[in-house]
Amino acid sequence: MTDFSGRLVDGYRIGPLVGKGSIGTVYSASDSKGDSFAVKIMEINPFLEATALDAIIEGAISSSKISECARIVKVHKVGKTEDFYYVVMDFMQGGTLEGLIGKEGVPFEKKVGIGLSLAETVACIHLKGVIHGDLKPGNIMLDSCDIPYLTDFYYSALNLKRGLGLFPQGTPRYMSPEQAMGQFITTSSDIYSFGVLFYELLTGAIPYRDCSNNISGMITVVSQSEIVNPVERNNKLDRKICGILLKMLQKKVEDRYQNMQQVASDLKGYLEVAGKDEPGEKSMFQQIKGFFIRKK
Repeated sequence: MTDFSGRLVDGYRIGPLVGKGSIGTVYSASDSKGDSFAVKIMEINPFLEATALDAIIEGAISSSKISECARIVKVHKVGKTEDFYYVVMDFMQGGTLEGLIGKEGVPFEKKVGIGLSLAETVACIHLKGVIHGDLKPGNIMLDSCDIPYLTDFYYSALNLKRGLGLFPQGTPRYMSPEQAMGQFITTSSDIYSFGVLFYELLTGAIPYRDCSNNISGMITVVSQSEIVNPVERNNKLDRKICGILLKMLQKKVEDRYQNMQQVASDLKGYLEVAGKDEPGEKSMFQQIKGFFIRKK
């Protein structure tokens, strides 16, 4: 894999490597004014052909069109050369949600607030007719205040262009059962995937007892294994929040929440009730709810 550090790409000076993903590498970068950005570089290779990369670029452009209605990482520019494609985005100082999950001492209230904010964002993109298809902690970026922003909108565009080929259709451990079995996905698949990442945020683990190290094994786990009750992973979780998690993680589509607005509504209600249980000054739950909910 090529190291792009120090190179100039479309007027952006590429800085140190920030992270690696299944479709490319992300670098910090700066423009001629010294403003900071992130640049995702995707090199053409046998497993990631030009057709798939064109679709990924299309997905990035599509996300920029709905970024005003939801917390989505803003895309400033896209382009390609003979050897690689690139996407220039806002640089998010807080890193990914994946990094926050591994931190100790993050208040439970803050985690629920992050989940609520993200639920509202996913609800918004669904109302715009967009299915994300690869919701996972690594695709959730955090700003300096740990407000979550969604990124990597490429799944739907890849499907429309039939550009998947050998390209993985989502990330196995966060897939819904129907997605793992290769079926056509809907917004309900995003609801399940959101349930997996929110479960992990609150418990520190994904909701299965067995975790395979290979793709085919993990797909079997997702499609066949029972969900571990979240209270077994975190005995401080109450019945209400466990119920919200388990409803998102039902194997059958018809048994899940029917839309993400319902998920967001239940999380808001949870914070409201929790806030009323704390007398006196404005509770931590109320402060968190007000901070993370997007202003209309």
